[in-house]
Amino acid sequence: MTGGRMGRILRVDLTSGRISQESTSDYAAYVGGAGMAARIYLEEVRPSAGPFDPDNPLIFMTGPLTGTPAPTSGRAIFYSKSPVGYPEPACRPSSVGGWLGAELKYAGFDGVIVEGASPTPVYLWIEDGTAEVKDASDLWGLDTFETQRVLLGRHDARGQVAAIGPAGENLGRMAAIVHGTGFASGLSGFGAVMGSKRLKAIGVRGTGGVPVAEPDRLLGVVRRVNRLVYHADDPPRMTGMRGLGTSYPGGEEFIERYSVGILACHACPVACQGVFRVPGTPLGADCCVWPHPMGVGYTEGVEGWEAIWDANSIVNRMGLSSYEVQQAFQFVLQLRDAGVLDEKESGLPLDGDPRELFRALARQIAYRQGLGDHLAEALPRAAERIGRDAARFVIDARGWPILLPSEDPRCNATKALLPAAGAYLPYNDTWALWGYWGGSFHLSITDKRETLPQTDIEAVAKRVLGDERTMDAGTFDAKAVAVWRSQTYRMLADTLGFCTWVLPLDCNLYDDRLLGDDAILGDLYSAVMGIDMSEDELLRVGERVAALDRLQGRKHGYHSREHDLRATNRRLFSEVKDDSPFPRGVIDEGSLVAELERYYALRGWDRKTGLPTEATLLRLGMDELLELAR
Repeated sequence: MTGGRMGRILRVDLTSGRISQESTSDYAAYVGGAGMAARIYLEEVRPSAGPFDPDNPLIFMTGPLTGTPAPTSGRAIFYSKSPVGYPEPACRPSSVGGWLGAELKYAGFDGVIVEGASPTPVYLWIEDGTAEVKDASDLWGLDTFETQRVLLGRHDARGQVAAIGPAGENLGRMAAIVHGTGFASGLSGFGAVMGSKRLKAIGVRGTGGVPVAEPDRLLGVVRRVNRLVYHADDPPRMTGMRGLGTSYPGGEEFIERYSVGILACHACPVACQGVFRVPGTPLGADCCVWPHPMGVGYTEGVEGWEAIWDANSIVNRMGLSSYEVQQAFQFVLQLRDAGVLDEKESGLPLDGDPRELFRALARQIAYRQGLGDHLAEALPRAAERIGRDAARFVIDARGWPILLPSEDPRCNATKALLPAAGAYLPYNDTWALWGYWGGSFHLSITDKRETLPQTDIEAVAKRVLGDERTMDAGTFDAKAVAVWRSQTYRMLADTLGFCTWVLPLDCNLYDDRLLGDDAILGDLYSAVMGIDMSEDELLRVGERVAALDRLQGRKHGYHSREHDLRATNRRLFSEVKDDSPFPRGVIDEGSLVAELERYYALRGWDRKTGLPTEATLLRLGMDELLELAR
């Protein structure tokens, strides 16, 4: 028996209103998720299609693990040409957690392809093998929370909905697709792609199940994961509470006052979201990682956390990407301090309460009012429009702003290499290595080992990556293999439908030897699909998706060696950062290029073109795409 797939993909043409179904098996070589979505996009979309053109499809795709008991299999993928890419738009996946993907499979589909554009606002409702495009005139203008409330009340409270807010309706490039109160497809501007199609929401209700080839074997692997993830003496709960309460001043008091629980994505043992009821904001849940970095009006104590939660809530309700709005907020403060902006010109209370400033800024961006009309274009384009040397406050990787100072490429050679190696989001592409860099998200609340000493980090790197220098932030030595592995796992995660916060479990912090279980992913896939596959064979799936992504960029004009060499902001080669581990406080361009070529060699890409070689495509079973690489 073959499991993991429902066998059908839904296709919805919003221009004509036509709804059809097609077989998933046509794209089975690319497994699911990001791989399958990218293959469909490559085959169907002309290079000249812009992000807001009707013939730029928005694809929502699940993986074979989605909807099964496989731990952390609550992820699914939106894929399209992103309006955030700069200077050229770029095709990319954007992951979303929660229950939307699982519900789609319970409704009988592996994915949805939305093409065309409606002349009037609509929403898509999918239920147990059927789908309808319905009028959304009464929903247009509502925020994401209210939209979901209305649709679940109208159809079925047990369903799942992903919606856009005012930011997406107004085609803001920071617009996210929001599911629940804290799950989102952000960082790619796909909320604006939905807005360009006049598609307010996608709702799903399913009562079926996902076929699993070997159920008993699957449950056995699930138990293995749980034994590694949980300390024997700890309850099944993790970072959703702990990340706030123990890491930052005021967090414990905030939890005591306002916490009403924790929340997990489908089939996830981690529960990384805390649920809070804070006066003045709707009941909401969100990941502990995001509220603190928002840092809006932060002060020591619970008052600072109240301000941060307020900011978090308004961002999600407006349908914005919290990562990018945080960057925009810091950008505005820098422009203010440099005398580039004043209150009259910006229409913002620049010198007032930071909490009020953030609220006003988020609304300006969402509704494209005043300065927000510029900022809604995302920071690189906004800086161009503002002028007056505003660009000196923006450092981006192919259009995506880099979170400073924590993600500054001048502070870590792996992160310095990632943009050149084709990564649009260096922050995301390194999740698979996070545990080795000094901590791990798969920690229980009461565990004492929250970070690893450098000697342990190097030992894990030696065992897993083959070279302890991969974790030395101050040298480019052996960074190609670190980037190769982290990107490949990221692409595999987005293809299978799992979350890299927990998997792969190569390193177990509860074991004195730091040994994990590197067979888990292969065993999960094999049990679900009924096809035996080792971790090495799964990594080959990730390699196939990486090659596919490269060819996608070749077709659509944003991937080549020349693009890679331009991807690193030139200022990072010359502007000194005092706390950089690099000898001169800047990225050494010669060392970066040399390691980039070693990365090409690991991938099997031509060092002159940066594209997969014919031999690589044949090795990966991608014969049908040989012509595109020539």
